[in-house]
Amino acid sequence: MAEGTRINQLQESLSGLKKSTESQLQTLETEVLALKRQSDAVVHQLAALTVEIQKKNAENPNREESSSGMNRNRQEGFGEVNGEIVARSVRISFPSFQGEDPLGWLYKVNQFFLFYNTPPHHKVRLASFHMEGKAMVWFQEIESTGTFIDWEGFVRVFLARFGPNSYDDPMETLTRLRQTGSVEEYKVEFEAISNRLRRLSDSHKLSCFLSGLKDEIRFQVRMFNPPDLLAAFSLAKLQEEHLKSSKKGVKNFLTTNTESGIHRGQGNYQGIGGGKAIVPVQKINAGQMKERRDKGLCYYCDSKWNPGHKCKNPKLFLIEEVEEEEGGMFESRPQMVMVQEGEEEMVRVEEPLKPEISLHALIGSSNPRTMRVMGRVNGQGIVILIDSGSTHNFLDSGVARRVKLPICADKKVKVRVANGDQVVSEGLGKNVKVLVQGNAFTIDLFVMELVGCHMVLGIQWLQSLGTITWNFKKLTMRFLGQGQEVMLQGLISSQFIEEGSYNKISNLEKKGVILQMINQEDKEEEQNMSQNMRAVLEQFSDVFQEPKGLPPIRTHDHAINLLPGAKPVSVRPYRYPFFQKDEIEKIVKELLGTGVIKPSHSSYSSPVLLVRKADG
Repeated sequence: MAEGTRINQLQESLSGLKKSTESQLQTLETEVLALKRQSDAVVHQLAALTVEIQKKNAENPNREESSSGMNRNRQEGFGEVNGEIVARSVRISFPSFQGEDPLGWLYKVNQFFLFYNTPPHHKVRLASFHMEGKAMVWFQEIESTGTFIDWEGFVRVFLARFGPNSYDDPMETLTRLRQTGSVEEYKVEFEAISNRLRRLSDSHKLSCFLSGLKDEIRFQVRMFNPPDLLAAFSLAKLQEEHLKSSKKGVKNFLTTNTESGIHRGQGNYQGIGGGKAIVPVQKINAGQMKERRDKGLCYYCDSKWNPGHKCKNPKLFLIEEVEEEEGGMFESRPQMVMVQEGEEEMVRVEEPLKPEISLHALIGSSNPRTMRVMGRVNGQGIVILIDSGSTHNFLDSGVARRVKLPICADKKVKVRVANGDQVVSEGLGKNVKVLVQGNAFTIDLFVMELVGCHMVLGIQWLQSLGTITWNFKKLTMRFLGQGQEVMLQGLISSQFIEEGSYNKISNLEKKGVILQMINQEDKEEEQNMSQNMRAVLEQFSDVFQEPKGLPPIRTHDHAINLLPGAKPVSVRPYRYPFFQKDEIEKIVKELLGTGVIKPSHSSYSSPVLLVRKADG
């Protein structure tokens, strides 16, 4: 019974489903018929449009080309919005303008407008959005006057304001252009100017490019007769690289085989041009220089050094400089140059100009090329040495402290002394006012330790005076200052300090100072001397004569008696600086010659006796 009821329910469900399916099929058939009628209508409309397009293309052939361009734009990723071609996948930023390179900016803007197919009435407004600085100020002012109404008018006013003026002739600039740096830099300048000459032919550009090259490059490039600018530029670059490699080769040749110190086999190396032997090269550092200086040897050979010394065999010495850690010091690299003395060709190491002071100026001694004058700095009286052997101007550090002179400590330099040593300055005093015999001068001075004078005025000051008339016999100097003739009278000295050696000058602060005594003749007192005084001096002239021998024999001779059995006292040998020892030996030699003293062989230390011995 239950099974029959379930079967009836299933039959009723199937019949209901069948009815709903049939109704849905009828609805679909109706919709399909409607769609078919609509598609037929669309086909008829497309056919009509095709006929109209064909008629229009027949009337206007250019229409087909534009439509193909549109299709190409669609294929390449462009779309059409409101009749304008707009890039879908490429974004290009509009160039900004701040007042520089107007021609380059206009070129970029025109390319932007062409790429995006910008309408003409949008160009000026779009350009105004990207003006900055003075360009924006100019646009605001010119827009209010209504000077331009379209893009062409804007370009004309824009070039009148920011572009090249009518007097700027790019052709003249191009013909006058010359290479001063590398070939690459010259090509960049050439292209920037030639780009403004649109109508200039390639042959004229090539001629201008070649004429501006350096001589050592131009001649070689012309030999290959380049057909265009690209070939000429490539040849010029090759020639430039060849010249660089040639210079490096010469430099490497001069510096090779120096690791062992001295070249071996000098006869195997030939010089340039005349088959002369290359001078052997030897390195010398600061330690070796000090060792040779202590032993009294020449820097450049193994012989003893003395004034007027000349090396027998010339050598090329490379002095290795030690870098200073302080930022104020400066170092310069030596340069090797070829010099010719007579028939021999030698190589010499030259250094760039550094502050240099003569030995006479440093120790205060006079010299035929120097002159002393009195002067004042901030009210302080000083002795000034005018020295043509010093390159710069120098001030004693003690004077600088007394007058409270401001010193630039970061301007420390190494001052080279004439004998080869170097002394470090304490700084630079700028715009120091110096009063010399009523004449005021403003001078820059290096501050350092000086002996015998307070200030040294060298070539740096002498060059600023112009033409100078210098009488070293009368010690007068004449020159023009502020349109008037200025004369400086030097101090006259009768005795000079001997130069001696300067090997120990760097130890002055620890072992004493150098003193100089100047004997000045007072001519005024001699003229004012009374006749009676002059007669007395003439009467006893033998008293004032220079001694020529021993004193006369007296009635009693003094003696120093030693204790019986006394032994010689143990004393250390005397130690003097070289210049004092040299002066003592000179005085002893004169006394021995006059007979005042005589040699002694006594065991009591003294090689000569300054008093008479008891045995006569």
